[in-house]
Amino acid sequence: MRADNLVDLYDATTWYWDSRFYRSVYQRSYSALFDKLDRRGWLRERGSLLRVVDCDIGTGLLTTSLIGAVGRRLDLFGVDTSPGMLEHARARLRYAGTEPRLMLGDISHLPFEDREMDLVMAALVLEHVPKPTDALREMVRIAGPNATVLLIATRRGAPDWPFRLWFRYQPFAKDRVVRWMKEAGIRNICVEPLSGAARPFARAYVGAASGR
Repeated sequence: MRADNLVDLYDATTWYWDSRFYRSVYQRSYSALFDKLDRRGWLRERGSLLRVVDCDIGTGLLTTSLIGAVGRRLDLFGVDTSPGMLEHARARLRYAGTEPRLMLGDISHLPFEDREMDLVMAALVLEHVPKPTDALREMVRIAGPNATVLLIATRRGAPDWPFRLWFRYQPFAKDRVVRWMKEAGIRNICVEPLSGAARPFARAYVGAASGR
């Protein structure tokens, strides 16, 4: 699918990505994931703020879950190719009591300087990118030395075939995602299952950006 057609499709389906059904599948599992990552030191504070960017932020569900799970000051940024998604994300995050800096952009060409961020994350995005390795390298580019990189990707064999037909994406094998992350300069990679209803659909990959 052409990139501009995909943006139009996401603009037209923001209602689904902000629906009660979608939140019921992912919101609790995202919150539980951040609780786990925080306990394990992946979200340790660097200075007075934890600078975070959500690449292809969608309706803001992942970032909202981070806010709820981490009791510290966050400097939040979000990027998405869909204006409709950004509108929903802004409303959701304002309701959560924060004012992130949201902007139109592409995960393969992020509008940030090198080594700016403490946490770079993306959920259910890699499957839609023409060159996943380029996207991962771009995420690493803006990550500071030893910053955390978090990726959530659809599992092979997930019961999501209607959405694959609709959005024309193909999930990747776990070993392939890990290999791409290593090639992009991510180390100490851990693969974490999501909890609850999200478990059969996706898994989390977390690692540290190599110091440069």
